[in-house]
Amino acid sequence: IKDDLAFLGVLITQVNKKLSDPTLMELANSLCHTDPEKRPVTASAIAVLEGVKGNQVDQAEVVDEFSQRFHIGETLKTHSYGKTVRAKDTLSQSNVILKYESGRPEGNWAQSEYRHLTSEKLLTVAGIVKAVAGGGAGAGFYLATESLIGNTLLTLIDDGQVNDPAVASKLTMQLLEILEAIHPDMAAIGAVIDANPGLLTTAEMNTIDELRRGGVAHNHLDPSNIVIVPGRGPVLIDCIRMARLGEQIPARVVQYWPKKMAITQSDPAADLFAVGSMLLRMLTVESGGKVRQQGPSSAQRDSLVEIALRAIDADPQKRFASATAFKDAIVSSGLVMTDIRFSEDVFALQNK
Repeated sequence: IKDDLAFLGVLITQVNKKLSDPTLMELANSLCHTDPEKRPVTASAIAVLEGVKGNQVDQAEVVDEFSQRFHIGETLKTHSYGKTVRAKDTLSQSNVILKYESGRPEGNWAQSEYRHLTSEKLLTVAGIVKAVAGGGAGAGFYLATESLIGNTLLTLIDDGQVNDPAVASKLTMQLLEILEAIHPDMAAIGAVIDANPGLLTTAEMNTIDELRRGGVAHNHLDPSNIVIVPGRGPVLIDCIRMARLGEQIPARVVQYWPKKMAITQSDPAADLFAVGSMLLRMLTVESGGKVRQQGPSSAQRDSLVEIALRAIDADPQKRFASATAFKDAIVSSGLVMTDIRFSEDVFALQNK
């Protein structure tokens, strides 16, 4: 084993020629120590490797890799494994949001997002941000998505532009139509499970597996991840946690997520909970971001609040089982629906 660890030290030394990580250098030197008894044990070596932050991307190198196709603009976000920037794609002649990642231990999030965004099911959904390009670059992967001209739902909520029940109900319906298009058939999955309260047979498990492959959950619905585009409606962005029912997803702090649901497991039910939470927020926040304490009540507002509260009920069994069931509750209430009318230029509003 000690000889194997020494060989690992040699490999780490070679890899670290590119990374130049001081922690890796120290580990490699200790693994290659001439006295086998002074080399670290396997558990210690693993602990050190787990503490390394991964491949710190050379930002200048990233710019060089894309300079021929993309004209790099404003940097929007940087992290240990890459960055996100505004860019101009010279092939499509369009403005894009460009992500580059490399070295993330749990897998490349940009690559996973690209795989879902280019799937046959999502390509036809107008309410999902479109991938313009994607592929390997150096040791990592890049994803370019369309740059949307519009306001985030967060901006509109804080500006009081979606406080009208007619507008809130229309936006909610549009969000549910998107989820209805991308989610698997949750009603069919539930029917298979309910038909046999005991252990599922192999055939039933195969049926459920086939059904869950029929769609994905977004898993990070938040007002800041929804852009309202004039003439198009709401568009879901930031799809890195998108996955099939039951699949492992990246751990993130998500504002609208059921308390007793695992944060690292994909579940369409979490999307429905998020829509209910956002509907309640739309109805209770006025201009300036102030929470509406008291005010004139109306049958439509009260009905919507009741629907939203059901969507986020503490008992999961009382919530809506699918986007279709959620939609049906709104339609059956006979609510009046109105498209949002932007009161200001979208750029001026976004830059407030």
